[in-house]
Amino acid sequence: MSYYVEHMEQLKMAPMRAKHPQWIWNRSDAHIFLAAPEQPDAFTTVVEPGNSFSPGPGTYGISTWVESDRVLYAPEQMPQSALTQGFADGRYPISESAWVAGALKVETALFTYKMPGTIDFRDYFRVTLTNCTESEATGSFYLAVRSFGAAGGPVHSLAYTDGVVHINGKPCLYTETEGTFCAMGYVQTGSDISEALLHGKTDLSDAAEDPSGWASGALAYAVSLASGVSVHFDFVCHLHAGNRLMTWLAPLTKPLDFDGYKETLIREWDTLLTVDISVPDKRFQNAFFAQIAHLYMAAGQDAPHISPITYPAWWARDSAYIQVALAKAGLHDFAVRAAVHAGRFQITCAFGPEADVPGERIWMLSEHYLLTREEDFLQKNYMYIKENADKIVEMRHTTIPLADFSESFNHQYSAVPDTAFTCAPAADGLVMGRMDFMYPIFYVNSFCYLGLKRAAMCASAIGAADDAALYAREADELRAAMRQKAPEFFGQNERDTCTAFSPSGWADKADAFLTEAFEAYWNTKWCPGGVQTHEPHWTYFEVGDARNRVLMGERERAWRILEYFLDKHKFQGLYTHHEGEKDENSAVLAWERLRGWDKANCVTPHGWTSAELLSLLRDCLVREDEAGRIYIGSGVPKDWADSDFTVEHFPTYYGRLSYRYVAAEKTVYAKLAHTIPAEIVLDLPFTATLQLS
Repeated sequence: MSYYVEHMEQLKMAPMRAKHPQWIWNRSDAHIFLAAPEQPDAFTTVVEPGNSFSPGPGTYGISTWVESDRVLYAPEQMPQSALTQGFADGRYPISESAWVAGALKVETALFTYKMPGTIDFRDYFRVTLTNCTESEATGSFYLAVRSFGAAGGPVHSLAYTDGVVHINGKPCLYTETEGTFCAMGYVQTGSDISEALLHGKTDLSDAAEDPSGWASGALAYAVSLASGVSVHFDFVCHLHAGNRLMTWLAPLTKPLDFDGYKETLIREWDTLLTVDISVPDKRFQNAFFAQIAHLYMAAGQDAPHISPITYPAWWARDSAYIQVALAKAGLHDFAVRAAVHAGRFQITCAFGPEADVPGERIWMLSEHYLLTREEDFLQKNYMYIKENADKIVEMRHTTIPLADFSESFNHQYSAVPDTAFTCAPAADGLVMGRMDFMYPIFYVNSFCYLGLKRAAMCASAIGAADDAALYAREADELRAAMRQKAPEFFGQNERDTCTAFSPSGWADKADAFLTEAFEAYWNTKWCPGGVQTHEPHWTYFEVGDARNRVLMGERERAWRILEYFLDKHKFQGLYTHHEGEKDENSAVLAWERLRGWDKANCVTPHGWTSAELLSLLRDCLVREDEAGRIYIGSGVPKDWADSDFTVEHFPTYYGRLSYRYVAAEKTVYAKLAHTIPAEIVLDLPFTATLQLS
């Protein structure tokens, strides 16, 4: 048996579930991640609906259970529809959940905080109980500690001393208000704390030893509240305090100061969020800020990760979408470091070298330049743009297959020969390149065209006239070849329709064939027989299609897709969406090593979809072209005509744009802090006047 199989804690869950179906088990149906941005994935907190969580992958599980009227309520046993979930004020990475336990309303708030200047991560957790009845309410609150949960690991011992729960002999969980601790070992009892509490049994030991690693326990608090009265309990989990390399961590002291750290986190995110929106549709607004939070919390050390834990490294294609989306959301400091990292280290995908990647590296580097017009940045990094543009030129003309360097470490890379190759010999002026295990002609060549077009623009900006002429000519030839080939191949899958206008720009609305192909694809893929359908697996392609519909002027169709993504979330209320339904989401068999993650068939949120959704929402409000125009309202729906809305400090290729629409005046007041002159165009679905200041 291999090392990895021996350490697959996930495999231990199914036999134990089958043996003890009466326990309260983890949900494992959806997850989000809370993290200090740009930190190692090991210090990521995994959260399930109802705010059951694991403070760090492979640690332990924390659950909130409440007994009321002799019934034990647990969010693990509730449908998502019974759980209200969202980020604080719709924008801050503080996971808030609410549900009802008999006479008591249960509200929880959870966030991760990194102490400045050190590897010291903490989860701050508050549980608030409110009596929502007209008479006195009594009950009990239990904070359960178990070996599984959202993404746990073996728990061999539990003890409670001086307000601190020691897990595996180390101080890990701190309480503001001391409770009564009860614990049990599986070896001794053959049971779990949930089974005991379900039967009202709390007269248990105050500590447990369990060589099997299935020890469990709970902090217990008796509650008696008058009508309308609330009480809260605060806890702090010291992430990986039990690790042998973390012994230098100082014990926490009281007060734990939940409110103080929450206020600090909010101030830090207010500094980070340089853009702002206020729109009539709160789903739109909350989804916008949720994607920024999800994407930036998943980032690690200059790397836009698709998701923590399961995608623990660059995946150039997905990461490029993420980097560009965060750049357009104003996170320039991270975006520029990511772009330079990608160019300098020739970041690829985990399925080996792929032909769309050189264009994506150029996309990241050039996007930062367009959004900031930093000439020094372009001068220093043009060498990477040129290197990738030359690779695209080579792929366009090669007569032999190309196999380029890749630092990939995905386990499939060593077993599938396709992953050794970047592209086959060129044909008909097109790059015959690979994406994943396929050869999607228009997807690959869309990014090759984008890379050449942007390389020509960058070369011209620094005065490299010969390069500019070469790349412009190659881009024109490639675009002509794509148009020539379009009647034969274009429009057969969503990889075509999600890249043609955005981000590549090779398509033209005046091209009758392309518009007809988009029409046909809508009627066969997204709305066959007039019935709206949605992509069951590769959700980013559907959102990408919607972005292209916006650029085509098909606002209503874009919103038919957008409505779905605003209403239907894998983790309801937190605007998460999935990719696939199998283990393509675990790049290095990572989630199999987490106990409790046993029923998950996808990772949420998926960063590529989050990035596409963030970019779509941004394009609805503000978008630009490379010909000196900024468009306001290309995806604004008609029913916003009677409501005010504002956009503040959106970075564009021509400077930061702010505007406010005043419904009573049917006027848009706009201000562009421009870097270079640009024309502002109203693209609203209703009549309005533009006033510039």
